[in-house]
Amino acid sequence: MNDKIADITFTSPPYNAGKTPTESKMQKQQNTMEMTTIKLLSNI
Repeated sequence: MNDKIADITFTSPPYNAGKTPTESKMQKQQNTMEMTTIKLLSNI
């Protein structure tokens, strides 16, 4: 760019634009684990 500064840049993936599929999957697994733990403890 010959020592010029960009006015705007783009990233891939766009950062801070929501959760990635991996993050969503991990959250679902964590929620399932928490619900299972609650069910087990409520039966004691």
